[in-house]
Amino acid sequence: MNLSEVADGVYRLETPIITAQYPAVAYIIKSPSVVVIDPGTTANIPMLREAMKKLDIDKPAYIIPTHLHMDHSGSAGTLAKLYPEARIVVHPRYAKHAIRPAYIIKAFRVVWGQNFEGTFGEVEPVPEERLLLPEDGEVIDAGDRELEVIYTPGHAPHHIAIFDRKVKGLFCGEALGVPDFQLPAAPPMSFDLKTYIASAEKLREMKLGAELIFIAHGGVERDLDVLVARVIENISLYGDMVLEGLRRGETQESMERRVSDDIERRHGVRVPQRGLFVTVAGLTAYFKSVGMV
Repeated sequence: MNLSEVADGVYRLETPIITAQYPAVAYIIKSPSVVVIDPGTTANIPMLREAMKKLDIDKPAYIIPTHLHMDHSGSAGTLAKLYPEARIVVHPRYAKHAIRPAYIIKAFRVVWGQNFEGTFGEVEPVPEERLLLPEDGEVIDAGDRELEVIYTPGHAPHHIAIFDRKVKGLFCGEALGVPDFQLPAAPPMSFDLKTYIASAEKLREMKLGAELIFIAHGGVERDLDVLVARVIENISLYGDMVLEGLRRGETQESMERRVSDDIERRHGVRVPQRGLFVTVAGLTAYFKSVGMV
């Protein structure tokens, strides 16, 4: 089990995702009111429970998916059954899908395959009375620390980040991309480029004093300004590249190859061409939705 303490009372649990380049990461805050951020898929619940047992945790008080994508929230409904006293904390725009997940299950089939449940587990509904729907800036009292909820749409319209004031740590979900060089994931049906950039700028302009940044698909970073600048540069550059490709009639595969080659040239990281499918497809869907192609 890949479980480690990354800050005072904050534990990182790596939960591998089959077919994904980067593992998902659940963060467990061991406090008087235990918090689990980004619990992952239903298939990973046994690993999550084993980690909590190792940490002498009986039950969580709050379960907080940063957004409704399956690798972050697929287990929320099942966890609500297993821990009937826990509150499931989500963006208000997420609520209807948490209660009635038929729509997001259909979206999961597009991204993860028609039989995704066989690999990742069932997606069960969350009872409405178990939901906690915070406002932007609302603070959750976890006993020995305060957790500030920050609306950060763009990767998804229901995306939130969490700032732990005790350790000065920002759980940013996917608001700042994925590791190595801040590649922005742009999932089809939920990505908005302008909003994504605005959310990254918002995190910088809030002057949170964040000393630790907990990446949802990576490790722990320390310089928020650098991360924000890099992710904005990348999404702008690759957005322009995809838009140019679309206007020239390039295929999806050709655009993936060009982005992959540029990443290797600029960052020295080789991302498999197919690993860029979601980003290129999401940018394509975005530009079509706003009438730019």
